[in-house]
Amino acid sequence: MPSTSYRMPRSLIASALVLALCSCANTPALIHPPLADLKPAAEPVIPAEALTSAAALDAFDIAHEAWGRGEHAKIVRLCRWYRDMGLKQLIC
Repeated sequence: MPSTSYRMPRSLIASALVLALCSCANTPALIHPPLADLKPAAEPVIPAEALTSAAALDAFDIAHEAWGRGEHAKIVRLCRWYRDMGLKQLIC
């Protein structure tokens, strides 16, 4: 039978392990941002017919706005990821 001097450290180690495991279970898993977020998309180029056609200009405006919103969304995702990693001074 083990003496009480050995039981005390064993019980302390066991309780420390249980506390460590419980605290790890509550932390959320950080998911890496998509790899595509690290590569910028090509900006749409205005076509020559946009100078003479309102429909072509409207189509370009829609494509350019969608591109801008997509790039903004990438930056926001990266910003939030870095903030969650510990950069608390970031405002996303």
